[in-house]
Amino acid sequence: MTTSTASIARCAALVVTVLILSASVHAADDVGVAGTWLGTLKMPVAELRIGLEIETPADGEPTVTLVSLDQGSVRVAADGAVVEGGTLTAPFPAIRGKFVGELSDDAQQLDGTWTQMFVSSPLELRRVDALPAQARPQEPKPPYPYTEEAVEFTNPDGGHTLAGTLTLPPGAGPHPAVVMITGSGPQDRDESLMGHKPFLVIADALTRRGMAVLRCDDRGFGESKGDFAAATSADLATDTLAAVRFLADHADIDSQRIALCGHSEGAMLAPLIAADHPAEIAAVVLIAPPAVTGEEIIISQASLMEKKLGESAESIASLATLRRRAIRGAVDADTEEDFQTELADAIDAHLQETTTAGKQRDDARQAMQALGAYRTPWFKHFLGYDPAPALRRVRCPVLAIIGGRDVQVVPEVNLPPLREALAAAPTTDVTIESPPKLNHLLQTSKSGLPTEYGMIEETIAPSALEMIVDWTASRLQPK
Repeated sequence: MTTSTASIARCAALVVTVLILSASVHAADDVGVAGTWLGTLKMPVAELRIGLEIETPADGEPTVTLVSLDQGSVRVAADGAVVEGGTLTAPFPAIRGKFVGELSDDAQQLDGTWTQMFVSSPLELRRVDALPAQARPQEPKPPYPYTEEAVEFTNPDGGHTLAGTLTLPPGAGPHPAVVMITGSGPQDRDESLMGHKPFLVIADALTRRGMAVLRCDDRGFGESKGDFAAATSADLATDTLAAVRFLADHADIDSQRIALCGHSEGAMLAPLIAADHPAEIAAVVLIAPPAVTGEEIIISQASLMEKKLGESAESIASLATLRRRAIRGAVDADTEEDFQTELADAIDAHLQETTTAGKQRDDARQAMQALGAYRTPWFKHFLGYDPAPALRRVRCPVLAIIGGRDVQVVPEVNLPPLREALAAAPTTDVTIESPPKLNHLLQTSKSGLPTEYGMIEETIAPSALEMIVDWTASRLQPK
C-alpha cells in the first residue's frame, strides 16, 4: 500500500504542537507592501484567517509579522523577508513556513502562496485598515465581586516556587476551595490557548458560587520557578499536592473541603493525587480525562483526526503502524543517532511501494522529525502511564466529562475503561457525562478539531460550566 507524503506530514502535525518564537527581520524598503493585510488560508482541516503586518520605519528596516487570527491571534515574526520588484518573500522558520506574494497593480492585494513543511496552498491577502478583534464574551472583566490575591508557595519536592492567583468569595471563611490542574505542555494559570482562558472563566464561576479557587502557572512557566523540561507527569503531581497543602494552611480555607479540577493531563493527575492522599481531597472534577495509556491516546487521536480529514481506512491503519513504530523508537533508542536510524527505517518500510522514493523519503523524514519530542522525560512517562489503576483507587466523589466531539481524548476509546475503572473504585458517588456536541475544551463545536478552538467565541459551553459549578458546590457543602 502507498501512503502519500502529505498524509505523513499531517500525521506528524496532528500530534505535536509547534512552539512559536520571535525572529528579527531584515528586508529591502518598499512602501508598496507596507500596511495591514488580511486573507483566508484554505486547508483540508479548516479555513484560517491570516493577517500580515508590514511596517516600514524611517530607518528603512521593515518588519513583517504573521497573525493567525483563528489560532488565538498568535504572532510570528518573519526572518529574512525580502521585497524585489513587487514580490514579497517572507520566511517564518519558527513554524517552517514561507509566504511569497506579488503586489497587485493597484497595491491593494498580495496574491501568493503559503508553504509549510513542503505543503503549499494559495493565499490571497487584501489591504485592510486593521485586523478584526477576537470576541471572547465569557471572559470576566474586573472589578470582580470577590477578592483576588497573587500568591506564591514552595514545593518541597524540588524546592521551587510556584506562583498563582487565589480568588476568595465574599463573606467570612473558612471557604471550600478548588485547585485547578492544567493540561499538557507548559501552561499559564488561566490555561490560555487560542485566545481563550478556560481556567479564568471556570474560576470566576466557581468563586461567584462561594468557592475559593487556586490556579497556578506551571513550573518553569510564567511567574513559577522550576524546570518544566525535566519534569514528568508524576513530578507535576507534586506541584498540585503542594498547592493543596498551601490552601489547607490558609486561614480562609476549610482544609476538609478542597477539590481538584483537572483538564486533559490535569484530569489524569487528579485521580492519582486523590487516590494517594484521600484524606486531603474532598472531590475531583475531570474534564477530558484520559483512561488509557499515553501511546493509545496519541494513536487514537491522530487516527480520528485523519478520518475527519478524509483519509481512507487503509491509510489510517498504515499511518498508525508507522506512528507506533516511530513512537517506540523514540522511547527505546539509546541515542539520537539510533532514533534517526529507526525513524528512517520505519519510513522506508512505509514507502517501499512508492516509485518517487528519494524525494518522498526526504520529505517524510522531515515531517516526522517532530516525533523527536517523544524522547523527552515527560513524553516517555506519558506514553507508558496507565490512568486506570489510580482511578480504581479513588474514594471521593468524581465528576468526569468527555465531550462527544473530543478528538484528543476520544470518547469511544476512553469512556469504556473510565466507567469500568470507576465502577471498581471505593467511591459510590460517580457522575460521568459525554455531551454530544462538545470538544476537548467543552466548547460547542462542529468537527471537534483543534483548528476550531480559536474560531469558536464561547470558551466553554454554558451547560458544561453550569454542570461543573453545580456539581462541585453540592459536593463541597459543609457536612
